[in-house]
Amino acid sequence: MKRGMDYFAKGSMWAIGRDSNLSFWRGNWTPKEPLHHLIHGPLSREGDHLEERPFTDFAFRIPKRSAALRVNSLGQNYVQIRSRYQIEERESEKMSESQRFQLGTIGALSLSVVSSVSIVICNKALISTLNFTFATTLTSWHLLVTFCSLHVALCLKLFEHKPFDARAVMGFGILNGISIGLLNLSLGFNSVGFYQMTKLAIIPCTVLLEIIFFRKIFSRSIQFSLAILLLGVGIATVTDLQLNALGSFLSFLAVITTCVAQIMTNTIQKKFKVSSTQLLYQSCPYQAITLFVIGPFLDGLLTNKNVFAFKYTPQVLFFIVLSCMISVSVNFSTFLVIGKTSAVTYQGF
Repeated sequence: MKRGMDYFAKGSMWAIGRDSNLSFWRGNWTPKEPLHHLIHGPLSREGDHLEERPFTDFAFRIPKRSAALRVNSLGQNYVQIRSRYQIEERESEKMSESQRFQLGTIGALSLSVVSSVSIVICNKALISTLNFTFATTLTSWHLLVTFCSLHVALCLKLFEHKPFDARAVMGFGILNGISIGLLNLSLGFNSVGFYQMTKLAIIPCTVLLEIIFFRKIFSRSIQFSLAILLLGVGIATVTDLQLNALGSFLSFLAVITTCVAQIMTNTIQKKFKVSSTQLLYQSCPYQAITLFVIGPFLDGLLTNKNVFAFKYTPQVLFFIVLSCMISVSVNFSTFLVIGKTSAVTYQGF
């Protein structure tokens, strides 16, 4: 009995019965606290001495005018209590949603930085030290491993599969694959400096497309920063001694396709209300197939080597597997950052 008294006390409260003289405002007849603690400001004299009675008592023991006054006062104070609770609930929901969004954005950006740095180090060892220079084919393997990893996660019910417009997914996947191939071609036919300027040019191009097609407005600080960036791109383009027509044209196509693909990443997630994981899972096969088809051809054109004739030593295989594993995090964080922020934020970051 003694052990159960604490649980009994927590679940017990005063019950309103006949001939009850409990104070409506100060009586301990609610589960949490007296109702008087929830009211801001003083009560009227009559409302302050209001007692809790059964409905039948109001009919037989209280004059009609007095009963009307009490019921009216009770209704007004009830509205005050209800309004206060609703306002507090809305404010707490807004704060919690804002906090979750901020934490999610910070986590996505952190994951993007860590995974990007890791895969650069791994690929540098693979390409520079081990002479595996087949970047486009390697990217197709990255996407294939990413799809397999997400399929395992789907089987484990870590996320929900949400099919939507198949043509949009197919077009988006193929465009993403083509943009990656064009970026690799741009690097092959241009100097490293011009290639870096090409990647920086994606930012103002993305801003321009969003202004034209989505009527998006950017602050003056962002516009000023982009003006400086465009000036730098212009100077680098004019002073680059290795500038050539074919390389410039490939860079132009790479910038356009990359901008459109990244804007679509954000737009599709919001339009069809899908998560970054759901979009990545459905678009990965199309990206992987596109790059797997054009990869060996592009790599052979740029390196004069055959990816299938390369000597795959255990060390090379180890770094390829490691690169593919890191790429899962890279691809996931890319879609996550663009979905939570925008293509401009991702490129600037």
